[in-house]
Amino acid sequence: MSSNWAAMVDTAAGHLFAVGFITAKLKDIPLGFISTALAGVSITSFALAYGLLLISSNYYDNLTYRLLIQLQALIGLIASLLLIISMQYWLISLLLFTVANIVWFAAEYIRVDNPTSFPQMPDNPKNNLLFTQWIAIAITSSALTACLGYCMPDMVAFYTTLGIILNYSATFMAFFYSWQDDAPLTPNLGT
Repeated sequence: MSSNWAAMVDTAAGHLFAVGFITAKLKDIPLGFISTALAGVSITSFALAYGLLLISSNYYDNLTYRLLIQLQALIGLIASLLLIISMQYWLISLLLFTVANIVWFAAEYIRVDNPTSFPQMPDNPKNNLLFTQWIAIAITSSALTACLGYCMPDMVAFYTTLGIILNYSATFMAFFYSWQDDAPLTPNLGT
């Protein structure tokens, strides 16, 4: 596979991650069959994205970053396939997705100090790191509250609501940082 092909596969994986993420958020709107269909699109998109990432990451130039991304992709692919096989594996899959996102954060943390040429560094690497940190916090809060709800079924409504609030709050913070540049925020005092 040429490096151009690897770049196209890497870009396709990124687009599939975006589709999976957006449809995962939209499925939370209670729309019956539509929510179920969105959940199917989301998990299929994630499975394809993790598979493509596993392929394209073979061409990453930083060995440590490459190995961490491959580990993330493998864990995420396993989590996705478990959900496709049966929804009864939802809690195991959620915990695996949490581990995959924490590994992704570790990879991006290493990449800030050891820049890569492929994949190309983001325009704002420090804020990209904060983005991955908040995404990892979002999925971790969902996993923790889901585990608590599973262990305490009479409190499941409370923990589900808490998990949604924490997840969406952390997701908001992630996108706040993704839209910032790396320049320090300075107040405009009208001078």
